[in-house]
Amino acid sequence: MYQEIKSDLHFNFHLRRHRYQRLFRAGSPLLPVYAGELQSPALAMKIFAYDPRGNPVLDEQGELVCEMPAPSMPLYFWNDADGAKYRAAYFGVYPNVWRHGDYVLFHSDTAA
Repeated sequence: MYQEIKSDLHFNFHLRRHRYQRLFRAGSPLLPVYAGELQSPALAMKIFAYDPRGNPVLDEQGELVCEMPAPSMPLYFWNDADGAKYRAAYFGVYPNVWRHGDYVLFHSDTAA
């Protein structure tokens, strides 16, 4: 890519959940780009990979979680008057921590 187009091209991929278009990770022109890795958390996203016990992990696959509220998080599901489905879907595994439902791997050497 860099040889064919431009050597200082800022090339990155955004990770987002298609239903809500929430941006979890984003590119930064201030950070290096590593093949196959996303650069950094998006603005205001306190994200981690958790093991099944709810501990943050590096260098191994874990469940993508967000420990703080984010502006684009949905507030409820349709036809879920008491919020039970919503809470079970996103907060049922790790108390008070948003569970994304996908797995991710964060590298300790690049933080990506």
